[in-house]
Amino acid sequence: AYIASQGVKERLVSSPLEWPGLHCAKELYAEETKVSGKWENRSKKYRLEQAGKQVLGTDVISDESFDLDPLPSFATAKLSAWFAWVRELVDQIVDQHHGQDVLGAAGVQRQPSTRAPKKSKNTYGIDFHVSDRAQRKEWRTTYRDFVRGFRAACQYLEKAGDEFCFPPGSFPPNAPFVPETG
Repeated sequence: AYIASQGVKERLVSSPLEWPGLHCAKELYAEETKVSGKWENRSKKYRLEQAGKQVLGTDVISDESFDLDPLPSFATAKLSAWFAWVRELVDQIVDQHHGQDVLGAAGVQRQPSTRAPKKSKNTYGIDFHVSDRAQRKEWRTTYRDFVRGFRAACQYLEKAGDEFCFPPGSFPPNAPFVPETG
């Protein structure tokens, strides 16, 4: 969700479907698994420009395509469930940011590849990438509960208990991975 919403959250486009570069949203929303498009190698373009060479589009633009595989959580589900999830996600992102002024796809493409902000935000990194504060709070609470359960199981294990229960999704010391249930 974080990556899909990035261009919208930053007010570059009003929907992930409008992103001008390679992005899986358009294809998955249309129930397709092959992504094709043009890729501009901006690093190569920058190096050529710095070397004083004239840069032609053919020097730095290539056709790219690849096949998308479902996320692990959809590996055993039908493709239609994955597509439905993507459509719902995109629709939520659009609804959440509806009405905000955006630069637009053409504006994004006009940005020079070397453009940088005038002043960087000197903020601490965040613990989790989420789209809003409520989700961040929920993730922090969930993570704290996970850590608390893991530590309690470790303490019990240290006391030579053979009936210990590590939380789902953890890698206990000297024991196998604990899978999610359900």
